[in-house]
Amino acid sequence: MSAINRCSVVFLALVVSCATSASSGAVPADGVPQERRANVISADELHDLPILQMDALRAIHQLRPMFFRSTGPLSFADGSAGNVHVSVDFGPLQPVAQLSSFNTLTFVEVRYLDTSEAQLHFGLKANSGPVILLLTHK
Repeated sequence: MSAINRCSVVFLALVVSCATSASSGAVPADGVPQERRANVISADELHDLPILQMDALRAIHQLRPMFFRSTGPLSFADGSAGNVHVSVDFGPLQPVAQLSSFNTLTFVEVRYLDTSEAQLHFGLKANSGPVILLLTHK
C-alpha cells in the first residue's frame, strides 16, 4: 500500500471516529440536554403511580436526591444561610419540611435552582442557598 493510500485510510478512520463521538454528545430527541433534565422533574415522573402515593418530600427524595444538597452554613449570624428552600410558583420561600404537606399530583414540574439561579429569581431572600421550585402550571 502506498503512503498516500495509508494516509487516506487513516484520515477516513479519524473522520469516522470524530463523527461518532460528536453524535454521542448530541442533544437528545426531546431537545433538552442531559444536564438540564437532571435539574427538572417532569409531570410524567411526578404522576407515576408509586410516586403518587408519596408526599412531595419523599417523592423528590426518591427521584432527585441531589436536590437536597445544601451549601452548608455560610453565616454565623444566620443559621439558615446556604440551606435549601422551597417555593411554589415563585412564591415566598419556605423551609424544605413544608414539602411533606404537598401531594405530587398538584405539580406539573419541579425544578432545582442552584444558588446563582435562586438569587437571580429571589434576590437576597434566597440566603445563598438553592431552591426547589414547585410549578403548578407552565
